[in-house]
Amino acid sequence: EATERGFIPNFGTTDGVKSRDRSQPPVGSMVILALYRRYGDRWLLDETYDTLLTWNRWWPEHRAWDGLLCWGSDPYEPVVDAHYEVHSVGDWQGAAFESGLDNSPMYDEVPFDEGRHLMALQDVGLNGLYIMDCEALAGIACILGRAADAEELTQRAEAYRGRMDTLWDNTTGLYLNRRADTGEFTYRLSPTHFYPLLGQVPTQAQAQRMVNEHLY
Repeated sequence: EATERGFIPNFGTTDGVKSRDRSQPPVGSMVILALYRRYGDRWLLDETYDTLLTWNRWWPEHRAWDGLLCWGSDPYEPVVDAHYEVHSVGDWQGAAFESGLDNSPMYDEVPFDEGRHLMALQDVGLNGLYIMDCEALAGIACILGRAADAEELTQRAEAYRGRMDTLWDNTTGLYLNRRADTGEFTYRLSPTHFYPLLGQVPTQAQAQRMVNEHLY
């Protein structure tokens, strides 16, 4: 279902209908690597690697705002004359759909920047998932002997991990979403605020605060 722009769409169905405006959240590399570790099928890595790499590179090119990722929805010319190609495309709702958390109150009252085609929120969950994706894909690259790609992905994970330091709120003891337009933290919380753990972003002390003060 990969689109012409190189990302895996939020949905795909019959007759070429797919969300060419918005991606699936970046969980593909983690899934493929987990399957390989469970079953040892090298062909699965060979089959999916180039598509996963293209998708990984797509995120910073199309969803970055001041160095961190935001959900978005890009307008495009309809391809198959379907209802889904003109409704909730290039707007706030399309960006919310890209998150997979369509109606989360985290996104209430957050504006959509029509010039950037991005929701004005540097999202903790998205950035945590993306770092995890970089690390998982770097692991696949190492298995396939793609050393240069592995280095690229590891460096990208490290860069985003460093930028996420700016989302840590020491008073709250948690990484917080931040308005990209105003620089203000938002305090509506969800399970996605634990996603930095997937990318090994926090220090041990920070991770213990996240778990003890919020999960427990």
